[in-house]
Amino acid sequence: MLFNFKKRHTIFLVFFIVLASVSPLFGQKTHQNAYWTRVYIQKSIGKKWEIHAEADERRRWDNHRHIQFISHASCRRMIHKNTALATGLSYASVNSLSEYRLFQEMHLRTVITPKWMLLQRFRVEERWLEQNNQPDFRFRFRARYRVQLNYAWIPWANLKILEEIMAHTDAFDQNRIYGAIELRLNPKLTFEIGYLYLFQKRNATETTETNVCRATLLLKF
Repeated sequence: MLFNFKKRHTIFLVFFIVLASVSPLFGQKTHQNAYWTRVYIQKSIGKKWEIHAEADERRRWDNHRHIQFISHASCRRMIHKNTALATGLSYASVNSLSEYRLFQEMHLRTVITPKWMLLQRFRVEERWLEQNNQPDFRFRFRARYRVQLNYAWIPWANLKILEEIMAHTDAFDQNRIYGAIELRLNPKLTFEIGYLYLFQKRNATETTETNVCRATLLLKF
């Protein structure tokens, strides 16, 4: 069973490792450091339904200048013990400009061994972005794919590593690579701290590389 899993999914892991290695080759790069602080709330309703809500504040590391605030709310339903569907909405604010977003997603879980688990998320987003000095919002459609590997290290701590690729219909958007440790403080409260590398293509000639320290407080009800 383990051999079949490896054979079936290795191609995904190799693809994202290769993409991560070549993505920094795009154009002229700007480097920056940042920290993101997030609160994530998860509420279970029966055995099949969940409500998820989160708020994320993002700031520059050197001067603590605000970069972005973003929030998400979604409703998720389990359609199989290892498969869930969700839909939701997001609001973001960047440089006093707003973004409104609808999204739909699928979550897949594969148990490799009692300690190892593979998680995949497929998401599509409909984005309305406010423009400077323009009355109308700009619409963009974006697709995202995230692959994540979790390791149950000790009873109260998990390790995780993930990669996520985002692309608009007309261009590559960004690549994220993240590693973290998740500490369960009690059955309802979890703290996570990790490092995120973000590569984003701004336009045809400019890209941004960001090193992020990310802290998350997860509340389950």
